[in-house]
Amino acid sequence: KMANAISLARTFDVDGASGSVANKLIGAIERESRLKGINGAADYTKNTLKLLLSGEAETPFTGAGRALTTTISSAYLSGPSAIIKNFLTGQVQNLTSFGTIKLLKGYSAQIRNPKFYQDLTRGIGATSDSIDELFLSRGSFNPARGFRYVEKLNRRASVAIADVTMRDALETLVKNKQSSLIKNTKEARRILKDAVNLDGEDIDYMVSVLKKRRQFGDKAFNLALNDKKFDDIYQRGLFKSQAATQGVTQLPYIPTWMAKNNIKPLTLFYRTAYRVTENTYNNAIRPFLTDGNPFPLFRFAA
Repeated sequence: KMANAISLARTFDVDGASGSVANKLIGAIERESRLKGINGAADYTKNTLKLLLSGEAETPFTGAGRALTTTISSAYLSGPSAIIKNFLTGQVQNLTSFGTIKLLKGYSAQIRNPKFYQDLTRGIGATSDSIDELFLSRGSFNPARGFRYVEKLNRRASVAIADVTMRDALETLVKNKQSSLIKNTKEARRILKDAVNLDGEDIDYMVSVLKKRRQFGDKAFNLALNDKKFDDIYQRGLFKSQAATQGVTQLPYIPTWMAKNNIKPLTLFYRTAYRVTENTYNNAIRPFLTDGNPFPLFRFAA
């Protein structure tokens, strides 16, 4: 509730999804989607904002359901098998999405700069949404403490891997030649689109900002982070990447019906699993079906 109130105050006016700020944005979405022949985008955005910012009225069922799912999740996730499974599941998704070399380079970056990636992961909101919803986190006793630690470790690793991958892919695009990880510009764009979840306009903007600073060499990327839009795209890419590989239980990363108060207790674990299922399809199955590339599927199977 506090997070929703802070988001509302920082980004919208007091009327939230019904206010002038939201209506202006929703109107722009409606105009653009109409031009592209897309139906329902504005309505979906408005409904999602209402659920995110205002929520729904509490009922006896939702109160009891929340207590029950908290108890169930804490009991299950306090066992050693859940800790091992979560670590392996999270790292399989990282391996499937990014590949072995990028995975190892991300591990190396995280080991060398643990404080940096701890702060970065917390700063983009990656270690709050999905974790805190599942656990009894009040007081010093938390039966799922080990699972919570591994969950944070997974997300920091995912952010570190996405960070080094993004930097190498953009280096390839700026220099128009192979970097330490990425072979060519076509592969660089594919990785930024599929693994980091950036669109074409965002990629072009980041490349244009970096080209203006290319004389600074290895320091160009860090200097480019002073550009607000560049930094916003960078942080959004990191969040969306770890959300795809580690799961997120919040809108808009799950179907809207799963966020309804009366449904949420019935979808406790699948709200996280949904994102991982989609990521497996996008980064393991689809490359094989559409491009005939079996290697992501082999990584996932192994």
